[in-house]
Amino acid sequence: MHCLYYAATKLNLAEILANEGPLNAAGIAKATGTDAKRIHRFMETLLSQGLFGQSPIDPTMYVNNAKSAVLRQEHPSSMKAFVLHWHEDSYHVWGKTLEPSRQ
Repeated sequence: MHCLYYAATKLNLAEILANEGPLNAAGIAKATGTDAKRIHRFMETLLSQGLFGQSPIDPTMYVNNAKSAVLRQEHPSSMKAFVLHWHEDSYHVWGKTLEPSRQ
């Protein structure tokens, strides 16, 4: 799950949706420089985990929700820096915690 949060944060999805309003996969792909089909699958995965939501007016449009909102830098309880730090600086170290016990 943390990899999903990291990828969404690295792509600035919460920031993009907050600034540009609800967007479909093609709009997100254009804003992030990614492939529309792949970003559609990624967004559907995020939706299935409760990260991001769908517009009640048009379910093909993605929006922020309470979970994704904290991935914005401006959010009072922002987790953006933590998510980036955890994956980029800490995960490779803590991910190997069990290695010494298996030798």
